[in-house]
Amino acid sequence: MRANLKIPICLSLVLLVHTLAVAQNHTDAEGEFERAVAQYTMSFQRLMQSRGVSVDHPQKRRRVAAGETQQEISEAFLVRGAPPLSEYVNTTSLPDIATALRRGFPLGTALIFYAYSEESLQIWLINQTGLQAYSSERVPQRNLESAIYELRRSLGIDSLQTNRAPSLRDTVLVPLDLGLQLPAERAIADVTGMLLPAPIAKELNSVRHLIVAPILGLGTVPFAVLRPFNSELFLIDRMSISVVPSLFDIEGSIKGWTPTYRNPLVIGNPYLPPDRKWRVPPLPGAEAEAVTISRMINARALTGRRATKRRVTARASEADFLYFATHGVASSDDPLSGGFLFLSARSLGRGFWTAREVQGMKLKAQIAVLSACQTGLGKIQDAGVIGLSRAFQIAGVPRVVMSLWSVSDAATAALMKSFVKYLRGHMPSEALRLAMLDVRRERPALSQWASFVLFGTPR
Repeated sequence: MRANLKIPICLSLVLLVHTLAVAQNHTDAEGEFERAVAQYTMSFQRLMQSRGVSVDHPQKRRRVAAGETQQEISEAFLVRGAPPLSEYVNTTSLPDIATALRRGFPLGTALIFYAYSEESLQIWLINQTGLQAYSSERVPQRNLESAIYELRRSLGIDSLQTNRAPSLRDTVLVPLDLGLQLPAERAIADVTGMLLPAPIAKELNSVRHLIVAPILGLGTVPFAVLRPFNSELFLIDRMSISVVPSLFDIEGSIKGWTPTYRNPLVIGNPYLPPDRKWRVPPLPGAEAEAVTISRMINARALTGRRATKRRVTARASEADFLYFATHGVASSDDPLSGGFLFLSARSLGRGFWTAREVQGMKLKAQIAVLSACQTGLGKIQDAGVIGLSRAFQIAGVPRVVMSLWSVSDAATAALMKSFVKYLRGHMPSEALRLAMLDVRRERPALSQWASFVLFGTPR
């Protein structure tokens, strides 16, 4: 009889030890999360200060626009992309995040948060019930940067940008790297292993809407093409993907998506006068793209010489839907003044709508679609990327569809037509996922369907 009791007692002890180990791991992960958030907060403050947004006084968190009262400045900031730091700096915790996900997001939403310290990449997967998985592995930053570079190179992105992106005439175009190039499958596997390692990957099966809170250069990674499921399935096959501007935006509140277009503004192929400083490749399909999109939402597109900077900026403040099919430029050296959309003007330079100008506006659009090259790029800092997409967020637009590289007119037009169609019945992150799947069936090359991402949250 006593011998028979030994087996259940041993099993009970094993289960108890396992339970205690899991509890200890969760406790360790929570402690590491709090430490990482403290470091992230300092990085985020530096990021916002570099954008001209003050974090010292609640009423002065952004530069004062002409004619604004202090009350208007404070109220405007609270509904813009940059969160009120004073509310979140000391309160964001794992339970806070889980509660925010449960209360403000659709069922199946999860957050993946990254932190980097002492050559260790830490990753937390948090869903609506709490912490689901945690990983901490040594990943030298040069290895991480190299893996991201090799992934983009394996997709042929460099050649696309060389052929299609605007460039300064006095800039010597660097020839393509003709060194040994990794096959796309290998490059995808390498980045997947770093950013979605086994402890994280095995918990992704129940996720339907993934929010990525990136650091360093992770915001330039096409998460849609990662393969964490030990199969041929891409991440986008199983879930929508959103890149959140910052960790703190999870606890912010925005209005849910409503597919109404009472006052849309659609821009396509502005007239760009010849310029001795810039080489600007033509966009023969951009005008047709804009016209098609405008017809789908019962609007009239501004194209050619009608798409002037003066006219666009005058109408943008009242628009509830913004759509730009034009060229864009990102700058890692001067992201606010050197990052801009091309609009029409008497001279090319006068038509540049810079990130600095955008973030100083009051915009009320539900979404901005930047169907232009490189609009998701900019200057990489510890807590994210400074560029056009974040500028629209700060100006008040909670959702921005942006590109990570240049894509052909035909592929972009197909994707955007499908995307706008799905917006009628789906929130933007899911609409973009479905559009990607549509285009992939006709254009299986990864570079043709995976370049766009939603900058915002799935709601």
